[in-house]
Amino acid sequence: MSLPEVSLPKVGCQLIIFGGHVDVENEIERVLDGLKDAGYDAAECGGEAQRVQKALDERGLVHAGQHIALSGNPDAQQIIDYAKTVGSSDVSNSGLLRWGDDITKEDYAQAIEK
Repeated sequence: MSLPEVSLPKVGCQLIIFGGHVDVENEIERVLDGLKDAGYDAAECGGEAQRVQKALDERGLVHAGQHIALSGNPDAQQIIDYAKTVGSSDVSNSGLLRWGDDITKEDYAQAIEK
């Protein structure tokens, strides 16, 4: 009996991990070369959308999504436009409130309503 073939999901890397070591936005091509060489399929990154998409395409990589902070009250249309340009559909949120604070669920509810 043979098992059905299973397609595995693409594996991506959040480029923020290079912060402090590499100027990711200005060296996006070099960083993506390293990701491709390491066997990654995707990158979660920001930067100028057309440049990011071109760099991803040239390396056969895909955009894994955007990482935003709702606490900064981002412009939803800009997020949508960026996603369309780089070919992604996923958005992650962090930074709703500061780490380490004594935060209650009511604090989160208020932050979300803003």
